[in-house]
Amino acid sequence: MNGERPTIAAVIPTRDRSAMALRALRSVLSQTLLPDELVVVDDGSSVPLTLPSDVREQDRVPVRLVRLDGAGPGAARNAGVAETSATLVAFLDDDDTWRPEKLERQAALLRTSPGSVAGVECGFDLWDDGRLVLRYVPAEHRDLYRTLLERPVLQPSTVLVRRAVLDDLGGFNPSLRRIEDWDLWLRLSERYTIAVLPEVLVDREHADVDPKLMLDSYRTAVELFETRIHALPHRERRRIEAVHSFMTGVLALDAGDARRARRELLAALRAKPSWPRPAAHLLRATVGDHVWHGARHVALAGRAAVLRAAGRDPSVRHW
Repeated sequence: MNGERPTIAAVIPTRDRSAMALRALRSVLSQTLLPDELVVVDDGSSVPLTLPSDVREQDRVPVRLVRLDGAGPGAARNAGVAETSATLVAFLDDDDTWRPEKLERQAALLRTSPGSVAGVECGFDLWDDGRLVLRYVPAEHRDLYRTLLERPVLQPSTVLVRRAVLDDLGGFNPSLRRIEDWDLWLRLSERYTIAVLPEVLVDREHADVDPKLMLDSYRTAVELFETRIHALPHRERRRIEAVHSFMTGVLALDAGDARRARRELLAALRAKPSWPRPAAHLLRATVGDHVWHGARHVALAGRAAVLRAAGRDPSVRHW
């Protein structure tokens, strides 16, 4: 990226989480490289979001509040982008926060990247009630397109993306209510590359979601990506289909649909016989959650003892 300094817009969609949204907003205002524009999109909160005086009166970053009537997360992000003129866009979910150097580190990497690079991704920590439960650091060498066909590794809060790329792709699909970001990043990866900054610069909060909603959303994604998956070489296709069958089976168990879970887990096992996880969850579907979780607790305690002996934190999973 050559020539004059690119401008940056931050976009925060929110709904009925005003305290979280203001915490996210303040993490933007605490950046070592401040954005040129900040748009908060209140997508139909039952109590409309209001900006406190310290935000309204600060003169470092222009803050614009846009109101929609429950258009959905994809439409809310698109509306936020439409309110800006910056050449780079950074999304921040209302329950996430940026660490102070997030924009500066990503902008510096994108500035030295070729024009074919659409944006920069960084890592994140996932917290549950103040406890770190997962750390994700993106792999520097990967086939992003095939990785995204398997699982949604990119998160909106971790990406700084070129505005021209969003315009070229038509933004988020507003008809998708839960997998709109997964869909966008997959479409992006078909035509562009994403640079990797292998550092944790975002903090995310674990959110409980209705298991049936999670199951329906996941199945929507699998159906949406089906044509692309079928175009892969046989071995790669079978591997990804096994992952999707396994995940669908686990989500079906969580949603209380044991029959569907067994069907999907058997499909995963047939596609990838050497993979032990489908077999383990088939056992769960057979013995029930009470026995399963008891046995799992014992197994995890043993694993934790081994990790502690090796000087590792057993509470943190690495994705």
